[in-house]
Amino acid sequence: MSKNAPLVTIGILCFNAESSILNALSSALNQTYKKKEIIVIDDCSTDNSLKVIKESKYINDIKVFKNKQNKGAAYSRNIITKKSKGSYICYMDDDDFSDKKRIEIQLKGIIDEGFKKSDCVISICNINREYSSGYIKEMKVFGSKALKPNNYEMIDFLLFNEKKAKVDYGFGCPACAMLISKKALEIVKGFDETLKRVEDMDITIRLSREGCNFINSKKTFVNQLSTLGEDKLPINNLKSEIQIIKKNKNYLKNKNIYSYSRLWPYLRFYHFTGNYFFLIFFLIVIFFINPKRTLYHFISSTINRIKHEHKIKNFKKRD
Repeated sequence: MSKNAPLVTIGILCFNAESSILNALSSALNQTYKKKEIIVIDDCSTDNSLKVIKESKYINDIKVFKNKQNKGAAYSRNIITKKSKGSYICYMDDDDFSDKKRIEIQLKGIIDEGFKKSDCVISICNINREYSSGYIKEMKVFGSKALKPNNYEMIDFLLFNEKKAKVDYGFGCPACAMLISKKALEIVKGFDETLKRVEDMDITIRLSREGCNFINSKKTFVNQLSTLGEDKLPINNLKSEIQIIKKNKNYLKNKNIYSYSRLWPYLRFYHFTGNYFFLIFFLIVIFFINPKRTLYHFISSTINRIKHEHKIKNFKKRD
C-alpha cells in the first residue's frame, strides 16, 4: 500500500446491540484496506453492549466512547467525525456486516474517478437487507440499471418521489452504505442532530445542494439485519420526515409541491401503524391537492409495498 494512501475512519454506532456488535466489529477489523482506525460510539445502551465490547478480543484495536445520555444516530455520527483522524469516513451500524473488501473497492472507485480527499465526494454501495423470516432484499444503489440522477433530481426524488424516465434512483443513500470524505461532512456541518430518524436522507439533500459528487459502487458490500427498537418507531420516522419537509419549505413552495410533500409521510405512518381509516382520509385530501401525482405515487408505491411485505411474510427458508 502506498505511503500516501488516505487514512479511513470506520465509525460504528452501537445501541442495545449486545447480540450483534461483535459481528460488526469483526467485519470492520477484517477489512482488507489496512490504513484504518475504528471508532465505536455507544449511545448510552441499557443492555450489556458496552461490557461485551470492552471484554472482547477487539478492544485493543478500537477506540470506544459512550454518550452520557441517548442522543441518537446523528449526534453519534458527528462525534465520530470530530474524533476521527481519517480523510474518509465509512459508517457501519451495530446490526450490519460489511464485506472485507468494502472500503478497498469503494475508495478505489472514488480515486479512479479522479477525486481527492479534499473533494466533496461520497460513495454508496448496495445492501442486502435480511428480515426475521429469512427473506433477503437486495437494495441497489442509484444508477445500477440506468442513468444516475443529478443532484437536484436526487433532491426531488427524496422530497416528493419525483422520477424521470431512464433515471435509476436506487434506494437513496443510507449512512451504513456510505464512504464519505471528511471534507463533505465539514461543508454541510455534519448530520442534523435534531432528527431522530432519516438523518441520512437529510444530509443527502444538503450534500446534493452543495454539488457533492456521488459515486455508485454497484456492488453489494453490506449485509444488514432488519431489527426493531424504540429508535425505529413509526412515529419517530414521521416526525423526522415532516421536519425535513419543513426545512425545505421554500424550495418545495417554489415547485408548488409543499402541501403534497407535507402530507404524504402520514400515509406511510398510518400504514405501518395499521390505522387505515386515517390513511384513507389523508389519501383523499392529498388526491384533491394533486390528483395525477397522488394516483401514480400511491399505485406504484402500494404495489411495491404489497409485493415486498408478501415476500417477507411468506418466505420459506430452504433446507
